[in-house]
Amino acid sequence: MGIAGLKPTEPLVATSYDAGTDTIGDWRLMDMNDDRTKLVIQYSQGGPCATAKGILTAETSTAVALVPLYQNGPATPCAAVLSTPVSTVTLDEPLGDRELLHLADHGTMQSPTPAPTR
Repeated sequence: MGIAGLKPTEPLVATSYDAGTDTIGDWRLMDMNDDRTKLVIQYSQGGPCATAKGILTAETSTAVALVPLYQNGPATPCAAVLSTPVSTVTLDEPLGDRELLHLADHGTMQSPTPAPTR
């Protein structure tokens, strides 16, 4: 699995969301394996005065949500740079016909880039 020479890495795993300091980043689906248990995504982690926290994953019988998080730093000048890594997220169960969701920063669920068909 790999897109145009990109080698996916293991993502940091986030276990919680703190509304006071965390920001939700965007992501897009790049690829998935044949049994639909490994999703390769490119996601935003960090920005000015922010650092990567990881990807929060939630799975139900009808949907899977992937939520890249980063923590906001102090409101002072800093040299942090936006990072858009490519990582493989391993699901507990195959995606199957479950909907793949992105939790937007304003708190509503939205579908991301359509999944590749196999």
